[in-house]
Amino acid sequence: MNKGNYIFRITSVVTLPEIFEKDFLYPENIRLYLPESKKKFPLDVGSFAFKRRRYCAIKDGNRDIPYMVDPDSLLPHRRIFIKKLFAYIVTKGFNHNSIVGLIGKVRTALNTVDEYGYDDFLRSETLTQEIYNKISAEIKNKLHLNSITPRKAQIVQSDLRTLIVISC
Repeated sequence: MNKGNYIFRITSVVTLPEIFEKDFLYPENIRLYLPESKKKFPLDVGSFAFKRRRYCAIKDGNRDIPYMVDPDSLLPHRRIFIKKLFAYIVTKGFNHNSIVGLIGKVRTALNTVDEYGYDDFLRSETLTQEIYNKISAEIKNKLHLNSITPRKAQIVQSDLRTLIVISC
């Protein structure tokens, strides 16, 4: 389990048109509401800026709360990534359900990067490529040890490539 001083941060809920119209100074505090998607509550894309974040499940499922984060784990280069993610979403013209899928891929990829402990992923193109190669080698090793399936390895690498495409 992640150690840290987890808090609920104050967030702003924005809609798709707002990410097109505004430049956010603190993207780490943004949650994206997509009313035409199957999601009932806003997606906490701002939590991606933190290395340590924790989903909080509510038993009744009727409360809208952001992820808990450790404020000391904020990675400034991920703030830039969130802005690039917004630009990517706007320029591609995705529908709401496609955006939900994309954000899921991004979350999974960042979880993988964080699990491996590579804070510098997305800091620069050179570091990102080096780290991608290291994670790929580790995945290949896990495949040889039969600790992950070929399909799982394929999904992890695909999700990581999605991050790289967005960040370029």
